[in-house]
Amino acid sequence: MIRILICDDHPIINQGIESCFASHHEMRVVATANTAAKLRALLATTRADVLLLDINLPDDSGIELCAEINKSYPELK
Repeated sequence: MIRILICDDHPIINQGIESCFASHHEMRVVATANTAAKLRALLATTRADVLLLDINLPDDSGIELCAEINKSYPELK
């Protein structure tokens, strides 16, 4: 099972991506976030294999956040 975490500040994007994975039994969206702060909290408590990350978040740069996540969670794709 591939566990997916989605982070985008637009709820419709999160819902749309999540619905795309709903019919794939080998993949599951384990959580969604709409800010960098919420994503950081989720990463501390939620195990995921893949992160789909928006680069334009309201509270942080997704590009800088990606570099931070790569250092802290090197196994996360």
